[in-house]
Amino acid sequence: MNLYCPNCQGTFSGSSTCPRCGIRLISPSEAFSIAFDRPPVPPPPATTPFLGRVIVGVIIAAGTYLGIQDWSLGILQLLGRLDDRWWLSSDALILAVSLRSVAIAIGSSLAGAGRPRGAAAGIAVAVLATIGFLYSDVVRQIPIGLPAIGSALIFLLVGGISGAIGAGIWPGPTEQPVAKQRTSSRGSSLLQLVEESTAEAAAKPTQWLRILFTSVLAIVAVAQAESVRLGLRAAAGQSLNLGNAATYIYVDLQIAVLLMATALVMSGASTGAGLRHGLFAGLLTAFGVILISQRGLLPPAVEGWLQLLHLPNSLANGKSLAAVAGGILLFGTACGWLGNALLPPLARGEQRSRRLLD
Repeated sequence: MNLYCPNCQGTFSGSSTCPRCGIRLISPSEAFSIAFDRPPVPPPPATTPFLGRVIVGVIIAAGTYLGIQDWSLGILQLLGRLDDRWWLSSDALILAVSLRSVAIAIGSSLAGAGRPRGAAAGIAVAVLATIGFLYSDVVRQIPIGLPAIGSALIFLLVGGISGAIGAGIWPGPTEQPVAKQRTSSRGSSLLQLVEESTAEAAAKPTQWLRILFTSVLAIVAVAQAESVRLGLRAAAGQSLNLGNAATYIYVDLQIAVLLMATALVMSGASTGAGLRHGLFAGLLTAFGVILISQRGLLPPAVEGWLQLLHLPNSLANGKSLAAVAGGILLFGTACGWLGNALLPPLARGEQRSRRLLD
């Protein structure tokens, strides 16, 4: 009579022990009773999408900042220190940076809670919150200079550290190892490969160095589009028609779009998470373009974009700022997705390692 192995799920005859596992074989009737005695498989732990955590963290950071700002201004008003000159003092800048840092720390720690890589969620919250803070300053006609750039770096550092602390205090659910199931006594290597590939494809870490590198290339593309046009004109001479003085800004815009597309497509290529990489690269690129477009010195490519939309040539205008930041963000997200679609990952990290050849 054929006996059954409960471990490898194979059937054997002529032996009371499994030749593969070395455990005692059981009869079909015993296997039938054991199947009913097994406890039900617990459901997978509930997880929140990365983008959902980031959005919730930004909302909490914004609400926290507005709340503690009202409390702080109320206390200053009771003490009689709040006047028109106080807003131009260094104390106002220190208070704003401190309150925003506290708000970002709270939002980032909650966004990173329950995730294996909470620092990534914390940095994403800090980037979005910083863009929101800068936008509110521009709307209120507060000048953005070196203090704003320094405070933005502080916010990014606070967000990353707070996200990592949140992940450390509230760790994610522990994944228990699952025994490999075999559908027959001989098994199937193709089925096993599909199961392993499906399980290991879930983790797609964010490559921050790639995002930072491609974002810097995209910012340089916007800033140096006019230099590229002048270089092409000097090299080609009269054989290349690049328009006239009235259309130069549109030519610069086309050059900037082509160079930005090349850089931002690289952010999502062969990552398996092109949409996420493109989103983060678009955020950093939009932030950098806004910083280099202050003091009324807009790059010609930015002027061409605003002229194309019939908007004022000043980022102090809310519609112009939204058009520049939103356009770059959507463009970067689309380019990241396109890069991963054109160049999908063909192998996992450990499969590309040279140690497999040893």
